[in-house]
Amino acid sequence: MDRGGHPSVNPIINPDEAKNRYNTGEPATDVEMYLPLWTNILQSSGAYTADEATAAARTPLPDILRYDRTQPAAYPNGRALTNDVFSARMALLTNSVRSPPTGSHRTTTSLPSSRSSGPPNP
Repeated sequence: MDRGGHPSVNPIINPDEAKNRYNTGEPATDVEMYLPLWTNILQSSGAYTADEATAAARTPLPDILRYDRTQPAAYPNGRALTNDVFSARMALLTNSVRSPPTGSHRTTTSLPSSRSSGPPNP
């Protein structure tokens, strides 16, 4: 099981010894359990001051997906199928602007719905 409010947080940010504990934990304890760890990780990357690292770590902590109806739906305010969450996670780690990694291209297409009628295309 992998939590999904903020995809890719656990595999990218948590050290190996914390991954299983994070996945089996509850979002209610995320700030208490992981804010100091994640603040240290972000600060040690050299991209953040201590205060900036704490603020950045509070974006995915706790691991719940927030949605503000007065704002457009796009990660981290909700998610659309075409949101590039991986690049957003890399931006979090490096304190940089969200941009796709070199050589990759975002797609705005999605697979056909499994609820469509008729047989699949060969």
